[in-house]
Amino acid sequence: MTMELLCAAVLAVAVLGHVLLRWRAHLRTPSGQRAALRRPLLLSLLSLAAAAALYFTLFPPERNAPADALVLLTAQADRAGTLPAGRRIALPEAPAGLEAERVPDLATALRRYPGSSVLHVVGDGLVARDRDAVQGRTLRLHPSPMPVGVVEFWRTPAVYAGMPWAVRGRIHGLPDAQIELLDPGNAVITRQRVDAQGGFAIGDRARAPGQVLYRMRVRNAAGAVHETVNVPVDVRQAPTLRMLSLAGGPNAEVKLLRRWALDAGLQLHSRIDLGPGTAVATPEAQISAATLRTNDLLVVDERAWATMPAAEKRQVRDAVTGGLGLLLRVTGPLDAASRADFAAFGLRLQDSAAPQGVRLAEPGGKREWPELNRYPLQAGGAGLQIALRDTDGGALAVWRNVGEGRVGVLWLTDSHRLALAGFAGEHARLWSALASVLARPRPQQEPLLQGAEFRPHERMLVCRIGEDARMLSTDGVAVRLVRDAEGAWRGCAAFWPQQSGWHTLASGDARLPFYVRESGDGAALRRQSIRQATSALASGHRRGDRNASVPLPGSPWPFFIAWLCLSAALWLLERSRFGIRAEPSMPQG
Repeated sequence: MTMELLCAAVLAVAVLGHVLLRWRAHLRTPSGQRAALRRPLLLSLLSLAAAAALYFTLFPPERNAPADALVLLTAQADRAGTLPAGRRIALPEAPAGLEAERVPDLATALRRYPGSSVLHVVGDGLVARDRDAVQGRTLRLHPSPMPVGVVEFWRTPAVYAGMPWAVRGRIHGLPDAQIELLDPGNAVITRQRVDAQGGFAIGDRARAPGQVLYRMRVRNAAGAVHETVNVPVDVRQAPTLRMLSLAGGPNAEVKLLRRWALDAGLQLHSRIDLGPGTAVATPEAQISAATLRTNDLLVVDERAWATMPAAEKRQVRDAVTGGLGLLLRVTGPLDAASRADFAAFGLRLQDSAAPQGVRLAEPGGKREWPELNRYPLQAGGAGLQIALRDTDGGALAVWRNVGEGRVGVLWLTDSHRLALAGFAGEHARLWSALASVLARPRPQQEPLLQGAEFRPHERMLVCRIGEDARMLSTDGVAVRLVRDAEGAWRGCAAFWPQQSGWHTLASGDARLPFYVRESGDGAALRRQSIRQATSALASGHRRGDRNASVPLPGSPWPFFIAWLCLSAALWLLERSRFGIRAEPSMPQG
């Protein structure tokens, strides 16, 4: 629009100057030679008409044309049934042998047929290469049959050494199918039958840090292998959690809590009071502003909290609002001062008549843990979240946000009996869950990958990267990233992997490994992801009338011919004596 206005202004100034010069010449002509105003008026009108014809030659007006339909044939289009009416276009993924015009991508087809505002997508759908070209056109789907195999797949996003991870998903078209998880040595770790909806959930426990490639094998009801899908797992070294533990006296609960913290690799500082003025403590186990800043979680029982000086409690409150996590273990009666302290945090703690014996169910419901004991307590307050329940749904631990930190209360008194009864892993899982919920949040500094599945020769986006970011391919060769400086993904960069396998995104000191699947790995999963992306694209675009009109650029040729004719007429008129009266001759003496 700016160029059009500029050209219009230049033409207007040029024509105005030309007309003024002609009128000036007409006025300076001797009155005896002047004719009527026909000549200057005609020259002015021809100049204006020629200028307008030149403008519309450069910028022809749009015209309305009937909207045509394109039938886009994609993968599995030959299995989609009857094709709709319209011009048939075969994209590169379409099967061979179909009667259609072949194009390298959708953008090429739309350049050839700019009047197409209705797009019928037949088959699995549009791949990422073609989705941006839709640009608001009406999109109608004619899908092929849903793929058979693994169509949904979710994996624990961050896996740390020593912690369990899981794969969940759904299988379509294989009733009573069986899922097997194989380790890198091809040994079966676990197997499971899918439920009535085809859902499954399997997993393992991560061990040493590194990149591990598991495999998930799908067998049909007859036991034959239908497909095998790779399960890449990047096991990371868990960030060191810094915990400060304060106990009012020694007992088995404190001993097993310390054992869990040390086995889990936490940086533990603890103090156990043995009597008036006597305690067993590490040098850093003291309450001060500096100590609380260097810790992520403070675990304290009701006796240690009751004996804490008021100045130290104020420092704890300030540290919690700044991000510190606080967990109060209630194993006995709470005094009024302690209840008031936690009421200031937004937790109202009251005694209850609930039974003391409780049971907790193991995740998955396979077997029950031993009976444990709880202190008869209940918590209330706005924004409370339940962190631990018993088999009847009763709360055993709650927490809430306080400033930038979190405050929690646990009234399960003897979780150590899990470890003593042979459930050491479950005891560790319980405390790991509590610590992960309450501990000080760590800022996310590592790069961010847009998406969960990556394939060769397909664009992937990476964000939160530095200027020195680079991609290391499977052979360790650094590959340049293509940055988006001004588009919708400003601050991000694109990368097109050329081969499958483990790649690494390096940005500063951060290293983020990720896996690129082979083209045939998880074929049903890929087909389903394309179908879902195309369906989402269609739901976000308008559905117009098949017979509607669409604006198209007009042809400049009629205006060019008009400009040429007007310019020729103007040239002939300027060189003729039309409208100039001949000067009368003087009589001869």
